[in-house]
Amino acid sequence: MGEFLKDLRLAEGRYTGIPKVFRAMQQNGSPEPAFDFNSERTFFRVTLPAHPEYVAISALRDAAHLQAIGDEAGALERLAVLHGALDITRTGLRELLQPTSSQYGFKAKPRIGKDRENNPSR
Repeated sequence: MGEFLKDLRLAEGRYTGIPKVFRAMQQNGSPEPAFDFNSERTFFRVTLPAHPEYVAISALRDAAHLQAIGDEAGALERLAVLHGALDITRTGLRELLQPTSSQYGFKAKPRIGKDRENNPSR
């Protein structure tokens, strides 16, 4: 099976892909992958955390969809999760969202991460 996946270029030889994963995640600013092994070392699991900006964009998209279908409470709940995930001030979150006349009701400005740069204590 492993050889078949290598032929399809969906897998690599032993250990050859791990440095590539670390390098790619470091280059795009993602958190480091986390490795989990059992005590007998018969398996391992790798967690590749999502980039913080992707998490924010995904939450905004979800909230916009919920608002568009009339689920205001769900949209606000999703934004509250975003607020906690980004650890930004309420003012920063308000600045991140701009009311618009679009069908979704708001639009994200490219400010993710700027709130912490301007206020390092947050």
